[in-house]
Amino acid sequence: DCEGSSALVVAAYCGFTDVIKLLLERKATVDLSNNSGNTALHMAAEKGFKDVVDVLIVHKAKVNLISNSGSTALKLAAHNGFIDIVKLLINHKAKVNVQCKTGATALMAATSDGSLEIVNALLDAKADPNVTDYHNDGAGSGGFTALMIAAEHGKIEIARVLLKHGADPNAQNKKGSSVMMEAAANNHVNYIRLLLEYGATYDLRDKNGCTALMVAVVKKHVDSVRLLLPHTKNLEIPKTFNQANFVVFCKNPIWHTPAIIDLVEREDRWRRRRSWLTFRSAYYKAKPTSDSHEKSSS
Repeated sequence: DCEGSSALVVAAYCGFTDVIKLLLERKATVDLSNNSGNTALHMAAEKGFKDVVDVLIVHKAKVNLISNSGSTALKLAAHNGFIDIVKLLINHKAKVNVQCKTGATALMAATSDGSLEIVNALLDAKADPNVTDYHNDGAGSGGFTALMIAAEHGKIEIARVLLKHGADPNAQNKKGSSVMMEAAANNHVNYIRLLLEYGATYDLRDKNGCTALMVAVVKKHVDSVRLLLPHTKNLEIPKTFNQANFVVFCKNPIWHTPAIIDLVEREDRWRRRRSWLTFRSAYYKAKPTSDSHEKSSS
């Protein structure tokens, strides 16, 4: 076809097991790829057709071939939550730590999608929880581990499993943002508590000099501030950090818990009230008046 897909690749994409058996009996090349570097096995794994994957493996399909985007069949199956295919590929020697063009692994894909069962299967197969991605969008991004991804999405059970398998609770990405900062930015309080159990450090700073506490204050996450503040020893504010919240704090030589929490709570209340006022204003603008009803009825 126009994408360079063979009949076998198309049949795998559609899940036509009988057609695939027929094509293979007629000596179709099992590992022939299309213009994107995807083979029939890639397609079947991505779409969740386990019977097709079975047939292809029986006919000696190579399980570790990499597409143009750097994806393996295992990563595609993990990303889409197909645990049976993940286990099948692992049983046939699929490599679990292959990274795609952005550096993402099958473990990162499963973590992002929240599949605890697949995360467990990959870790049992010796997936490395401390591999970092290297995605670069020009802003210096990258350096995320599976644990950071779990922190961003609040996947606490997955995080617990990753930590048990040796994930670094103090890992930092290329911008210096730590696992704790990712959790604080998203107000995942139980996640912060879990990190503390595994020895995470509260006072790590990113390249702007910010700590997890500063992130929580700026985001107005009261619960995270309450948890982080008593444990944060280094309250020094970097000169390059000029968020309004901290300008207020800088005027006071001593930081103390009630003052910070009070400020954050007041700002949080005002933000909620402002959202309500905006909604109410929009509601009444859209609501038909009694005069308009009378005019329409006449």
